[in-house]
Amino acid sequence: MNYSVNLKDLPIFKKIIVDYLLQVKEIEDFSEGFPSKEKIESMMEIKFRSAEIRKSLSSSILSDYSNSEVSQAVIDNINLLSDSRTFTVTTGHQLNLFTGPLYFILKIAQTIKLATQLKQLFPGYSFVPVYWMASEDHDLEEINHIHLFNQKREWQTSQKGATGRMNTQGIDALGDNLKGLFENSPATKNLVEQITEIYNSSETLAGATRRIVHLLFPKEGIVVMDADKSELKKHFIPLLLKELKESAVFEKMNRTNKELKGLGCHAQVNPREINLFYLKDSSRNRIVREKDKWSELNGEQSWSWEELELEVNNFPERFSPNAAFRPLYQEFILPNLMTVGGPGEVAYWLQLKSVFREFEVDFPFLQLRNSHLFLSKKQTELLDEFSLKASDLLTRKEELLKSVAGELVKVDLKDDSTDIISRLDDLTLKVINEDPTLEGKMLGVKKGLENSLNQIQSKLEKSIKSKNSNKFSQLEKLHDSVTPGGKLNERTINFLSLLNHINLEGFIEEISISENDFTPKLYVHTNG
Repeated sequence: MNYSVNLKDLPIFKKIIVDYLLQVKEIEDFSEGFPSKEKIESMMEIKFRSAEIRKSLSSSILSDYSNSEVSQAVIDNINLLSDSRTFTVTTGHQLNLFTGPLYFILKIAQTIKLATQLKQLFPGYSFVPVYWMASEDHDLEEINHIHLFNQKREWQTSQKGATGRMNTQGIDALGDNLKGLFENSPATKNLVEQITEIYNSSETLAGATRRIVHLLFPKEGIVVMDADKSELKKHFIPLLLKELKESAVFEKMNRTNKELKGLGCHAQVNPREINLFYLKDSSRNRIVREKDKWSELNGEQSWSWEELELEVNNFPERFSPNAAFRPLYQEFILPNLMTVGGPGEVAYWLQLKSVFREFEVDFPFLQLRNSHLFLSKKQTELLDEFSLKASDLLTRKEELLKSVAGELVKVDLKDDSTDIISRLDDLTLKVINEDPTLEGKMLGVKKGLENSLNQIQSKLEKSIKSKNSNKFSQLEKLHDSVTPGGKLNERTINFLSLLNHINLEGFIEEISISENDFTPKLYVHTNG
């Protein structure tokens, strides 16, 4: 049995996302609003790319696929990018090992589905799903591991710099370790072996990740893009120079952050004075400025403006945007209509509209990705036993246990307590009319009675917990497994752990869901 819950009804998001989902005007003004057929049609009229950029885009991506065996749908989509009537739907993510957390795959599946939906809405146009690899990101600790069956397993490497450029040596040891976990699941073990072989036979982590995505999505036409390319960044040179000279992102984003703070929303990302790194094969260091001198923080390079301008024009690939600037690079290069991201991503994109306006780049629609929760038959039965829905597990654990205990108490003092206190209030008025000096005494009686009734209710709930300690322990474990650290487990668990209950093709089919009106949902999948 599968069902869905509107994300705006869940108590797990920060205020900025809740307001965005509720389409609060003050927050909606920081975006293009929720997508609709009419709004998308209007955006297509202005969201075009020059023939030169489109040609570079298509040829650059094709060169990455020159030695790859992929479906014709992928090649067709890459070629379509040079057509002015083609647009993209894009999601971005780091190069997590063995795909990392579940939502890596969820984002790609929804991006593919959205591109299909747009084609149905606008048959005269083409829509290409794109996975933008965060190949320039240097935070190895965020991607060098995988969580499986409550254990964290890591890739041991001393490499530094952009993760996409790293070699894959040593990942085979991690793969061999994972294979042993699936002795009773031959299909999953075989998949782990296939992924491990991809790492073994790939020169870089970016190349391996591209092949893994196509292994998981072999027919859907997803285009995997590595934008760490000179031929693409050469088009971006004017924006690189503007950021280096004017610190435009810093000024505009800080102003937006103040506006959001005034609305009770906290910034997801804080900008640097310069939002670029200097990128070499084994290093990625921030660029900082002191008066008329630019330099590489913790590095060797420094430049005057004339020297820096020459460096950018000759080697644009050495200038790597950070999280606050990368979205501009994406939208400048791609003819993108819609960006698919999680709550954290949507939150920081909402900080960027004024930055896009400053750089004269069109802002895309922001599509909050769907969330997915997979429950086993045993977990579903436990929820049924307590008359709970899966969405109830998203409340704080203490609140959930207290609520469940309260529901199980046969003697509910709440209504009776209200009636008793109401009668005492009536009696207090009569007593005070006879002798006003007794008001304090009567209020003391009321407070004492309220405390006593609350204590009795609490003891009844504790008694219920004690009598059902085993069941409550199971419920606590279920809550911890579904929302570890107060967040959905899609942020930690890996898709391989779900394949004991469903094959890969069936799993991909289950997560390839999207509402026709683009409303983000939590989809609950139950087995058995």
